[in-house]
Amino acid sequence: MLKNLSIEWLKLKNYRTFWWLIGLFVLCLIGSNYITYQLKVVTSMQSKGGLDLLLGSPFSFPDVWQAVSYVSSYVLFLPGFLMVILITNEYNFKTHRQNIIDGMSRTEFALTKIFMAVILSILSTIVVVLITIVTGLTAGSSFSLTGSVYILYFLLQALTYTLGGLLLGTLLKKSGLSIAIYLIYIGFIKKLISFLLDRYAGGIGSYMPVKSSDELIPMPFFKQVTKSLITPPDGTWLLIMTIFFIVAFYWITVKRFKTQDL
Repeated sequence: MLKNLSIEWLKLKNYRTFWWLIGLFVLCLIGSNYITYQLKVVTSMQSKGGLDLLLGSPFSFPDVWQAVSYVSSYVLFLPGFLMVILITNEYNFKTHRQNIIDGMSRTEFALTKIFMAVILSILSTIVVVLITIVTGLTAGSSFSLTGSVYILYFLLQALTYTLGGLLLGTLLKKSGLSIAIYLIYIGFIKKLISFLLDRYAGGIGSYMPVKSSDELIPMPFFKQVTKSLITPPDGTWLLIMTIFFIVAFYWITVKRFKTQDL
């Protein structure tokens, strides 16, 4: 596997789009959390602390784990988008075929791409951990691991996006079509189907692909208000469905690549 990952690295190290998207993703992670934190500070000062009764202290430990994970989740579509590009490039430039000719098995090729998705998800989570620690300490609170379970939820969410993007690209092969469907699903269809299922199918919209992982990290702001107005989905079932979809994405990706024409 290390040999296969080194081959993957040779493909990526001089690929500008890869580095541009990685840089954009990290910049968005830092920027979105910085802007949200500053908005909280400014509004708190303008309200002379009155808004804190509603907002609480989301950027102080222990709540900062949830707050940063929640804000960061809005840009997780970028790693998934990157995985769509990487796998469809293999089909566009026939490099996957060359890898197979050179001796890599179909399963090894699929697992190498899956490992790339896992590595990308882990690195994304590490960046979020660093942002969380810096933000929490900047807010003047003492470090605490209480609530750090949201980092695990963020990792599961990242895996859902990256493996989902990989699966979509493997199924469709065409870069333009895959990118369009990925962005439309993440930005619109997911929310529409979830809304319709919640309204007409007994509230199961939160347990659909990708949506279940999104719901693992609820909005950390206005907790007292949202608790009285919204009944949250069952956390255990959200976790079960998220893990189920991750495993399903993995299995279908390997199965599809083993059986499809090169």
